[in-house]
Amino acid sequence: MRPDADGEAPPFLTGPSLAALFAASVALRPQLVGIAPLLPLIQVDLQTSHVVLGLLGTIPVVCMGVFAATVSLVIRRFGTKVPMTAALGAITGFGLLRAAAGNIVEMVLLTVGLGVGMGLAAGLLPVIVKERWPLRPGLGTGIYAAGIQTGSAVSAAIAIPIALGMGWRPALAAFALGTSVILAVWHWSAPNLKVREPLEQYTIALPIRSPFAWHLVSIFVLNSVCYFGLTMWLPAAYMERGWVAGDAGSIVAILNGAAIPTCIAVALLSDGRGTRRAYLAVSCSVLLVSVVGTQLQSTLAVFWALLGGLALGGIFPLVLTLPLDATRHPREAAPLIGLMLGAGYLIGAATPAGLGLMRDLTGTFNSVLWVVGIAAAGLLLLVLSIPETDRDVSATA
Repeated sequence: MRPDADGEAPPFLTGPSLAALFAASVALRPQLVGIAPLLPLIQVDLQTSHVVLGLLGTIPVVCMGVFAATVSLVIRRFGTKVPMTAALGAITGFGLLRAAAGNIVEMVLLTVGLGVGMGLAAGLLPVIVKERWPLRPGLGTGIYAAGIQTGSAVSAAIAIPIALGMGWRPALAAFALGTSVILAVWHWSAPNLKVREPLEQYTIALPIRSPFAWHLVSIFVLNSVCYFGLTMWLPAAYMERGWVAGDAGSIVAILNGAAIPTCIAVALLSDGRGTRRAYLAVSCSVLLVSVVGTQLQSTLAVFWALLGGLALGGIFPLVLTLPLDATRHPREAAPLIGLMLGAGYLIGAATPAGLGLMRDLTGTFNSVLWVVGIAAAGLLLLVLSIPETDRDVSATA
């Protein structure tokens, strides 16, 4: 094993670092994706509207935007391990409290605490990759993207079986208890994830004058509309078409499960073969076909979910790798990542509640799926217009 410049083993071959990265990422989506199949049950039990239910998805995304934008400041003060530990602790604690909430108002308020933890963790992960895997950003991003999809798929798969046996509250509690295990794994395996550059070199200035940075923001927004639109409302859309809750919930599990092999493929291939733009263009094209197919031929629901999952599994890690490719140092990547995730999540945060409101106004989820299809088409156009050379965007800040 050849050492790197610091005399250490190459960081992308460090087992504990990879374990820590993967474990932390698994906790980022269960409380958001896993709740989607439970929304019809929660609505009946708590007697609320689709738009209010949409807040359970909107609030975490808003928090992810706000706190991802502060990642440079957090790292400059605390490094990476302590904030990630605090983030996982917040997801665990507020997740348990939300499962025990007595009404929809309490659930909405406690969701804010969950969102803080999710947002902080989401902003830290790309910077950790830039610090520890500088020559293999696709590998590191693919690993934690696979972790996110694993958490999404498992939570979506177990939500309805647990809810049917014990109720929707124990299902939410199960997600939080799973995060407590992840917290222990992180604490054990994270020592290798120390910051390598002086903390004071991290700047909090965002590259707000960079056209390329806003190009990334636009891509991330449309990707968020597609992902959150499908994961939050696809089960309810199929229940509207006559499916039972268990079968409808399984579609989200299939969607997220199918993304895992693509994330792994991206991790193995995208650093050395082809271009990010080519991989993204193919993935966006497949996603568009999947969404249109879901709308026009729902009898092939499983096939469309598999196709859409494969596409989303390619898009997500590749988009997250773009700011790593465009910067030379982690201190440059952190503010670009902060702007992309911060503005991207904040703008995309209206998706769950906005699409829920559209369903309330139109009386059908057909309009919701068409909006997701339009977003997928726009995403493809933006990807095709990514510049060939994206270096030094931080210099325009």
